[in-house]
Order: sequence, then structure tokens, then C-alpha cells
Amino acid sequence: MFKKRANAAAEQKTENNRNRYHAKKAKKQRKTPRLLSRLHLSSAHADTHLLCGGVPGLTRKQREICESHPDILLSVSKGVRMGITECQAQFRNHRWNCSTLDTGTSVFGNHMLKVDSRESAFLYAISSAGVTHALIRSCSRGEIMHCPCDPLRRGFAYDSKGMYSWGGCSHVATGLRYSRRFIDSTEDRRKDAKGLITFHNNRAGRKAVQRKARLQCKCHGLSGSCTSRSCWKALTDFGDVGRLLKRRYDGAVQVTVDNQNALIQI
Repeated sequence: MFKKRANAAAEQKTENNRNRYHAKKAKKQRKTPRLLSRLHLSSAHADTHLLCGGVPGLTRKQREICESHPDILLSVSKGVRMGITECQAQFRNHRWNCSTLDTGTSVFGNHMLKVDSRESAFLYAISSAGVTHALIRSCSRGEIMHCPCDPLRRGFAYDSKGMYSWGGCSHVATGLRYSRRFIDSTEDRRKDAKGLITFHNNRAGRKAVQRKARLQCKCHGLSGSCTSRSCWKALTDFGDVGRLLKRRYDGAVQVTVDNQNALIQI
């Protein structure tokens, strides 16, 4: 009898300890912020408010975008990771190797390199490029709702090989627009020189993706002839974008803002 009671008490104690452990673990997980660069696709099944509220450093406008378009935030997360990886690849032989981006700071929120430098300029540019690249790709794969085709990529156009017709659906313009809307909401352009310079670096990243997008075509005709072509804009490998931005980093100059709120070289 006493042995049974002792065993029952031991089992109850074990069960209580197990419950306390799981409760403590769940509480810790609720308090631990999810880094934008470490969100996973499984987060799509979470409550939208919890998802957006659990990412540190997001501005009020970014949280509003997240809550209305949570699928965009997941693509932004992919882009941030892509930017981190490419940044570390481009600076792998440098004393500074983008380690700041791997310590848990939020790329597009209130945490970034606090000193204005070539490194911080590159961080903003490569991160903006990564997000733009990921958003365009996600739109093309149907992973984001409300991704209309570029209305300018219709009808006929010309290149060095002659006339071609726009085919398929180009999402470059939509990806650029979503990226600009999300990333540039972190800064007030009219606020100060830092905000204006950050806008410039964000735009440089987007423009690099746009510049590296290549024209891809398919021939149409009998017996392999190319009597007509249909073409579309396709993303290049992100490494090409990283190398372009790295070349610009190597030739970067220091700038400031004049009385007309325009950037000028120092």
C-alpha cells in the first residue's frame, strides 16, 4: 500500500515537473522576438497579429503592411537572408565580413550600423536588393496575392535582333513597388540627411536588381526557325547583383546634403 502511494506520488511529481517545463518553455518562446532574417514559412500559419508583432524593429507602417499582406513579410524575410548571405560572400576576405547582420539585429527596423560609412551603405543596398529580388520571384511563383503584371510589358518592342512581342507576365515593376513601400517606410525623407542617404542606398539596391534583370526570349516558327519571338524580363543570379553593388562599394564617395536637400559629394 505504502509502495503504491510512493510510486503515485513520484509519478505525480514527475508530471508536475514536466508541465512546469513546458509552460516555462512556451512562455519563453512567446517573449523571444522572431528576427526578420529568421522567419520561416511555417510562420504563415500563425496568427497575423502575433507574426507581425513578434518581429523586432519594424516601424508602425511596416506592421500595417505586414498585417494587411503577411505573405509579403515572408518574402521579405527570404530577401533579408539572401542579402546577408551575399554580403558575407562579397566580404569573405575582408576584416569586416557583414558579421553585424548575423548577430540578431533587424535590417529594416531601428537597428543597423549606427555609424554612417561605406559598410552601412552597402548593408542597406544589398538588403534592399535581396528583398526586391525575393519579392519579384515570389510574385512570379504565385506566392503573393495581388501581383499584377507590368502594364508596360505588353505589345511589341525592339532589341538588337529586331522586333519581339512581350510574353508571359513581368513582375519586376510590382516587386520594385512592394520593396520600396516596405523598406522606405523606415525613414522620413524630409527628416534629416541620414534619412535621405538611406533612401539613396535603398534605391541603389533596387536599381541594381532592375539593371541586372535580363531579357529572355523564346523563338516561334516551323522547323526550329525563329520567325517571331516572345520575350520577358527574367531575374539574374543574385550573385551578379552582389558583385555590382560591391564594385560600387569599392568606388563609393562620401556625401552630404545641401540647403536644397540634395546629395552632394564632400
